[in-house]
Amino acid sequence: MTAAQLATTQVGTAYEVILEGDSNAARRGDRTPVVVSHCEYRFADDASLEKCIAMLRQSDSALAAQPNRQYDWQCTMVAHSPMGGGIIKFAVSWYDEQFFSERREVFTGGLHQRLYDTIGITSADLTVTHWRAA
Repeated sequence: MTAAQLATTQVGTAYEVILEGDSNAARRGDRTPVVVSHCEYRFADDASLEKCIAMLRQSDSALAAQPNRQYDWQCTMVAHSPMGGGIIKFAVSWYDEQFFSERREVFTGGLHQRLYDTIGITSADLTVTHWRAA
């Protein structure tokens, strides 16, 4: 999904691109996703939103440094709510079918639950859907 498609998924909501991920062709190289996971995280306050942005930036840098990664972030976008908090949307490109099959529910595991605790959200604050790439 392109940044423009993500940015128009909610009428009246303005999204700011904060990370390009593999939406940047040079970063993606010749890899083609076999599956794409769409992720939406919802935040009640600015502090939780900013913690998540910082963690995603750190993870994005680490992924970019791995030349043979089997997955990567796609474009990451944020919408700030005037009442505090907001929404972060991003997608995950999975380049290897078996790797995806083994890790498709990683966001429900212990490591991610600890990250959510650190950020200040729960699994009820996120939605993840998986789509076969065309």
